[in-house]
Amino acid sequence: MSTVNVTMLASGSKGNAALIRLGVSFFLIDLGLSCRELQKRLKQVGLAIERIEAVFITHYHNDHIKGLAAFLKNYKIPVYATNAAWREIAYRLNIPLTSACSLLPEEAEVAGVKVETFPVPHDAAETKGLRLSLGDEACVYISDAGCVTPEMAAAAEGAAVLVIEANHDVALLKAGSYPAQLKRRILGRRGHLANGAAAEFVAALKRPPRTVILAHLSAENNRPALALQAMQDALANKEGSPLPNILVAAQDKIVGTELPEQPSVFADEK
Repeated sequence: MSTVNVTMLASGSKGNAALIRLGVSFFLIDLGLSCRELQKRLKQVGLAIERIEAVFITHYHNDHIKGLAAFLKNYKIPVYATNAAWREIAYRLNIPLTSACSLLPEEAEVAGVKVETFPVPHDAAETKGLRLSLGDEACVYISDAGCVTPEMAAAAEGAAVLVIEANHDVALLKAGSYPAQLKRRILGRRGHLANGAAAEFVAALKRPPRTVILAHLSAENNRPALALQAMQDALANKEGSPLPNILVAAQDKIVGTELPEQPSVFADEK
């Protein structure tokens, strides 16, 4: 069994939550599901919610914090977020900040796991990406990023598992029904990452991950096959490294690195 396991409990504009295991420690990244739905999906993967060591919030948009008020009310598990995120969370959810509300550090050790954060360009103040590592094994989580930055690339180098946003296909978005202002927001440098940008980001890594999970796909402006094809095309001519296993996260289906029914996108080529 690998030291690192990532299970995407939900991914998309209706709610995001990821379960990360490093060694014997379990963590959640984002709480965009109701507590009831979170419990249901954790039960499906055989984990009691009490086994969670900590929760990390990337930013304060609703699809990443929807279940946070009930979670803080019902559990004493520490939740980490930035100062800006806690201010917005307290205001948006109309909740008091409790002793479980912890400040997300640039670097710390939580339950024996090294936790590092880095800035991600998005239109929520202090949006963060995360790198969680145990020994030489690491998981990197990047969602809701308008563009690629050197800090994102440095964090992703050598990760065992990389979760990276592949939000939209540019042509679908431009031809779609979204208002012009929303299209500009999504396409902007503090919006969301397109399939092609995500693919180029992974292909440019000198030490690519063993597994890439494409996340936060738009239901209207993307298709799983398009996201997969963009990544496959970008990696096709990469030399010197084995092709990573590619998974596509979903809104209503659990997707993870230790769920054996999920084939690699490259399986047909082997």
